[in-house]
This record gives sequence, structure tokens and C-alpha cells, in this order.
Amino acid sequence: MNSQVFKYPKAIQVSKVYSKFMIPLGVLLLPLIILNNKISQFNSIFEYILAMVSVPLIMSVGSALYLGSWSDIEVTDSGLDVEFLWRKLHIPWNGIIGIQQVGSQKFAFTIVLTERRYLTFLHVVYCLFTIRSFQRGFNIHTQLLHSEVLMKIIQEKRLHN
Repeated sequence: MNSQVFKYPKAIQVSKVYSKFMIPLGVLLLPLIILNNKISQFNSIFEYILAMVSVPLIMSVGSALYLGSWSDIEVTDSGLDVEFLWRKLHIPWNGIIGIQQVGSQKFAFTIVLTERRYLTFLHVVYCLFTIRSFQRGFNIHTQLLHSEVLMKIIQEKRLHN
């Protein structure tokens, strides 16, 4: 089998590029925010730290969560390659432990659950928000081009391995 790549439409691809830009920008903003604010302007050191870290942290972590929830997926003979930030995470076919449908018919998506060693801690957050589980998983939204073909491939390969 040749590898097949399943991507989201162009508008989502553009927003993913923007989010990849926001992660390092959030980190670079941290020293600027610290240098432009004095501790004396705040009631406590805790308030100061919270104010200094909150904007860059929200920008960086929020962008990483967004990117991970709209991952492009490549199907290979050995498994799935799930895009995460600037790299791909490989999940062998026998590493997929479950599939769960979430949402309404129009805005539905699928959570593919995997063994812990194949995905990051942020992938636990996706499952916590959607299915209230501490499993690691990734999303396949209906906006993914040919998502129904991808789901058929995953279900067939999962049964055969």
C-alpha cells in the first residue's frame, strides 16, 4: 500500500501556519512583558508572575492545542503518522486501542484512542475535553478531506492487526 495523506481544507491549513507562528511569539514576548512591568505595580509577587506568564502561556499552549486537534494524518503500511507541531508521531496499527464518535451529525468528529507511548500529554487534554477520559487520542474532524475513507481504513487495519 502506498502512503495516503489526509489533510484539512486550505483555510484550516492557513490557520495552522498562523498557530505555529504564535507558539514561538508567545515565548519571545515573555521577556518583553517582564522588562516592561515592575513588581511594584502589582499587589503581590504571585499576581506579578501570573500577569507576566499568562499571555505568553495562553498563546503558546492554546496554539499547540489547536494545532494538535486539527492534525493532518498519513496512512502507511505500518500505521498512522499524526502531525503534531513540527513533526509526525507514528502510531502502529496495533497501538490503536479504540475509536469513539463525538458530537452531532453535522459537527461530529472521531477520537482515535492509542496506547500512551505514541502520543503526547497534550493528546490527553483532547480526550479530557471531549470524552472525559485520561486516554491519549487524536481527533478526526468531518472537515478532514475524505475523512470517511480514512475511518474505513483505520477500522479495517485495526481489525486485521
